[in-house]
Amino acid sequence: MNEPNEMEIVTTIRLHQLLAGARPPTVVDLADATSFGHRHIPGSRHVADLDRLVAELDRRAPIVVSCPAAARLTCAWAHRLLQEHGFSDVAIHVGGVQAWEAAGFAVAGSPRPGPT
Repeated sequence: MNEPNEMEIVTTIRLHQLLAGARPPTVVDLADATSFGHRHIPGSRHVADLDRLVAELDRRAPIVVSCPAAARLTCAWAHRLLQEHGFSDVAIHVGGVQAWEAAGFAVAGSPRPGPT
């Protein structure tokens, strides 16, 4: 995806293409736990503890950090942290599941209960 120290931003369409490709990235979702539980990009991993996740991820595999548009700085911080821990193929997807859903792609999770 990108050269070390560059912060590549992938669009929702590009992320969809990457996930369908021969070497799909691990999608790391920075949404809060409740939001992630209700809706997330299929196959994405929620981050409750980034340090623990760093220990679990393959440093040679491509990673896309996905975050809501309002959390763009958090996305950039996570990108930098991953690179500082030796991950070289890291990109960010700004817009999170909201952008994913707006593009017409299916989401995973448990729908929020409606009004009774």
